[in-house]
Amino acid sequence: MFDEIQKDIQIRRIILRVLSHLGWRSLCDEPIKGYNKSTTFNGRGGAWFMIGICLLCIGVFVYGLINDAIDCDGMLWLWVFLGFVYLYVLLLLRYSILMLRAEIRVGPKGLVLVGAEEVPDRTTWIHLLKRELLLIKLLPTAVEAPWDNILCIRLEGSFREMEVETSDTKHYRMNISYFDMKLPREISKYFKVID
Repeated sequence: MFDEIQKDIQIRRIILRVLSHLGWRSLCDEPIKGYNKSTTFNGRGGAWFMIGICLLCIGVFVYGLINDAIDCDGMLWLWVFLGFVYLYVLLLLRYSILMLRAEIRVGPKGLVLVGAEEVPDRTTWIHLLKRELLLIKLLPTAVEAPWDNILCIRLEGSFREMEVETSDTKHYRMNISYFDMKLPREISKYFKVID
């Protein structure tokens, strides 16, 4: 009798571990009380993948130019289009290299965003041009936000960007498409995330 009860308890523990691993607790809307595990997520895996894709695209483009595989004689608009595509791939390559140093630490005391960008009150095209072309964000900025100071955490663009609003009316944005998909679930254990 005692052995059967012990086996039943062990089976329940295994089932709870499996359900917890599969995200059973992430279905709750409210944060989990008493949860105090710190987790660090980094964007290295996604960044290395995008660096590989960008280098492959640049290699194909250069190979096509060297071997005259790209025939653009007399078509100026095609050269302009290829120039814009090449510039976009270079900017994406630069951004992916910057994301190698990005990380997000989720812990019981708060949220730490390394590589986040402060969103200005008014975004103009000059600010966007400076940010993208003049490489304003060469060094990753670290933002430490305790859970008490966070007003809202919002996921935008089909989980591509995370925006954090703090109590001092500052907005921080970070691209999370390079990170593990478990990141929103881990944050929701401490703070409610708005989709």
